[in-house]
Amino acid sequence: MFRYLPAAVALLSIPALADDFRAGNLLVTYPYSLETPSSAPTAAGYFSVTNEGQQPDHLDAVLHANGNAQLFHATHFRGQTIWEPIDRVEIAPGETVKFNPKEYQVVFSGLAGITWAAGDSAPAVLVFEKAGKVPVTFQIETLREEDGGGHTAH
Repeated sequence: MFRYLPAAVALLSIPALADDFRAGNLLVTYPYSLETPSSAPTAAGYFSVTNEGQQPDHLDAVLHANGNAQLFHATHFRGQTIWEPIDRVEIAPGETVKFNPKEYQVVFSGLAGITWAAGDSAPAVLVFEKAGKVPVTFQIETLREEDGGGHTAH
């Protein structure tokens, strides 16, 4: 009966949320992207960053092996959403910044010929001013009808 105890203890020591990443006072929660066909040149990445510290930090860049990545912010005007590239995102103390289809997103480019399939993952590095480089893994999820077919205007 006790021969399984070490395995059980090992399983219990795995974080409950395997998709969370921590660096200093920052908690990066659930990075994900949506599946793409091999003809898609870009994909959007989403996650949340919570600053549990007393000082602001800034997300300055995202690095990934397949090409470039750029930060974008949505501006809403007269029912239209306009995505504009930005240089950095501030994460104020005690605040959570959400990268989602309505506020901020990371756009991965240089993907032509590469398929991101549901169930795959895409490693990347988030580069923060104070917390430094944070390796994360974007989980690739199934494209749903409510995701707008994966198209966003940039």
